[in-house]
Amino acid sequence: MNNVIIFFMLLAHYAYANDNYYYQNNKKIEITAYVFALNNNLNATFYENEKGIRLGISNKLLVKLKTNTNINKYLKEFNLILEKTLGTRLYLLKSKNKKLTLDISNRLNEKDDVEFAHPDFLRKIKRR
Repeated sequence: MNNVIIFFMLLAHYAYANDNYYYQNNKKIEITAYVFALNNNLNATFYENEKGIRLGISNKLLVKLKTNTNINKYLKEFNLILEKTLGTRLYLLKSKNKKLTLDISNRLNEKDDVEFAHPDFLRKIKRR
């Protein structure tokens, strides 16, 4: 009985596991979860990268495709919504599950016909 409980706990952990990195210029950038002390009304999860920069991740991601690639196959594969076309083969996409945005952007970035993919990061505005 205890083995069954442990199995389901591990299964639940892996089902909701998120990557602890994102790609920038085809290089993995490590991130760690950041506890946002103030009222977080931005509907985002915050992380801190290797350089100490705090980044918020919502349910939106930016994707640029290489030549002759159709965005529709990725919309279907990852259950995404096309929010806006920003330029030639550059798209703002929306994930239906905010918790999967980072994972989806990393999986897209690893595709051969994707030039880059990353979350549409939110950054804290600094006052002058």
